[in-house]
Amino acid sequence: MSEVWIGAISALLGSIVGAIVVMFQTYFSYKEKQEERRERIIFKGIDRLNRDEVERSIGISIIEGLKIEDKDELDIVIPALASQALFLLLHTKKNKSRVEFSNWLRIMELLKSPEWLDENYPYLWEELANAFVKKMDNDTEYGIEMASQTLNMWASSYGVDVESHGAFINRPNAT
Repeated sequence: MSEVWIGAISALLGSIVGAIVVMFQTYFSYKEKQEERRERIIFKGIDRLNRDEVERSIGISIIEGLKIEDKDELDIVIPALASQALFLLLHTKKNKSRVEFSNWLRIMELLKSPEWLDENYPYLWEELANAFVKKMDNDTEYGIEMASQTLNMWASSYGVDVESHGAFINRPNAT
């Protein structure tokens, strides 16, 4: 083979390898930017949870729209949502707005099932179960307003014995 052909083939192979390397770099750069964008969106959603009822609703919508399944993302979002659920249930000032009750229901849906929460975040399950007991026993000016039947339904789904007003809490995943 002549030196010209060897040079041409070498240049062609070098170009192909270079193009492949550039494609991989572009792909990984794209994926990295996508992950950074997703993280920014998650943190914007979480940041809005700590504001007024309308901003909280927007934050919940952001989190709902992301369909979070990644464990690292869940480890950030689930405690923030549980904290908001506790705040709304026990500490927010009562008002006539049903927006906060709607926010609380949407948060509870995002927290998945009580069994899932107990299995993956047992300390959060325990906090919510105890919050239901406190809410059942304590009628103050704090916490979202909800019908006693609704409170009892949610409390019993978290293992609270509603007949004895929380004297017994049954863990869903206790062995």
